[in-house]
Amino acid sequence: MYVGRDSIIDESCEIADDVWIGNWVHIRYGAKIGSKSELRDHVFLGPEVTIGKNSRIYQFCNIGMGTTIGDDCFIAVGTYTADDKALTWPEKDYENYREYGYEKRPPVIEDKVRVGMGVRILPGVILREGCRIGMGAVVTKSTEPWKTYAGVPAREMK
Repeated sequence: MYVGRDSIIDESCEIADDVWIGNWVHIRYGAKIGSKSELRDHVFLGPEVTIGKNSRIYQFCNIGMGTTIGDDCFIAVGTYTADDKALTWPEKDYENYREYGYEKRPPVIEDKVRVGMGVRILPGVILREGCRIGMGAVVTKSTEPWKTYAGVPAREMK
């Protein structure tokens, strides 16, 4: 495993021996990263993120808590995933988080998905196997397998 300078890996992470981790990466607790995957510079993985084998996540991505990324995926520069619909997190009342609109629904990115630069993937969305998401898209609904989506909000391209 290669780990670049100033990267932080929290406790309880499971990372395969042949993973490449760039500079200034932060991997939060409970993350799992499969064999031959790469995280480029300035990637943030939230808690309990799972990444399959042979997947690549490029610079400046923020992968939200609990997101699942399958095998053989490509996530381009500046992609964000969100795990909840709440705009703010309560400062003190963590026990009653549902009253504030927080609902943990992390996205799922299935195998062989390609995601373009600057894409935003909203909570609960499932990107089905082999789909492609165009640059700058905002994915608000789950996709069909092996289709191409683009736009804001993302729609299937004919």
